[in-house]
Amino acid sequence: MKSIAVLHNIRSVINVGAIFRTCDAADISKLFSQLKNVGYKIIAIEQSPKSIDYKKVAEIISKDKSKEDLVFVVGNEVEGLSKEILEKCDLVAEIPMKGSKESLNVATAFGIAVFRILNL
Repeated sequence: MKSIAVLHNIRSVINVGAIFRTCDAADISKLFSQLKNVGYKIIAIEQSPKSIDYKKVAEIISKDKSKEDLVFVVGNEVEGLSKEILEKCDLVAEIPMKGSKESLNVATAFGIAVFRILNL
């Protein structure tokens, strides 16, 4: 199974660099998109009304008999991913937050979700 990352409108070069390093560690081969039409399962890492716990996404992927290649999409640190992008995704994975902050740093969230979903 191949995996690809899409970084949509990420502002910080520090976050982009951290995500590149995580991609290398997780053997994610490319960063970009237009992949749904060629058989990739698109997974957004985002908070959304249709999101599910990222741990459940790992279970869904491991039970998927088609073994589609995966695309992980993360968005802007402030705005997140647009509704239009989320509608094109097959799954939206959310990392639950227990503290007072709304979300994790995008590079941190990317690393946590990718490693759990890929069972690394």
